[in-house]
Amino acid sequence: MDKLQRKINKEIKNHQQSFDEWYKENHSVLSKFDGQTSEVPNGNTVAKVRKVWIPVVSFLLLVSVCLSIVLPIVFSNVNNDFDLTFSEKDVYTMELSDSEFDVACNEYEFIRNMEITSKDGLYLKSNKSLVMAIVRGEVISETNYYLLDLQIEYSKNYNFGYKPIYEDLDNSARTGEWSITYENTSVDLSGLYVYLLRMVNQEGQVIYIETHCLENDISYILNEFIF
Repeated sequence: MDKLQRKINKEIKNHQQSFDEWYKENHSVLSKFDGQTSEVPNGNTVAKVRKVWIPVVSFLLLVSVCLSIVLPIVFSNVNNDFDLTFSEKDVYTMELSDSEFDVACNEYEFIRNMEITSKDGLYLKSNKSLVMAIVRGEVISETNYYLLDLQIEYSKNYNFGYKPIYEDLDNSARTGEWSITYENTSVDLSGLYVYLLRMVNQEGQVIYIETHCLENDISYILNEFIF
């Protein structure tokens, strides 16, 4: 090694700075990156070491707590919704009481325009609550004759067997507060035309109607019977 190299090395060593001195000079800058430090003895010098793992662990703990609270609620709601649905095997049929029938007539006055032939209720076996009122009767207009089967929904969780058919009808109309979808689906053994109607009012109340009529026309039901 020549004299120049030795001189350069000597100058470099003379200007080398200890870690403690360097940290002391740059402490204010380093503190911007992490407000959480711990004191670690190092001879006569206290070195502040950045603890990156503290915010990481805190975040993971927070996530764990949130999941432990949220997930049970989510799965509970899913299970409850599933448990609330029921079908024909979960209900029984009994004639509507006079008070129950009066409630239906007061809510839907067009029922009083029918010549009533039967009035039944479907009740949930588990708690005997009314889930659907079924009112059957006849209506006669100047040009047509109708047999009507009204199913008034009191529980949206009741999934009777042909409910999906009512939710996929081709035609639509609006009568008063009711939005109506309807379709001519078949002809019965007596030669009467069979129509299905699904009616929904502004409150979300749903009434399913099956009508058998002498003429292939339900304009009277749509425009005069329902109001």
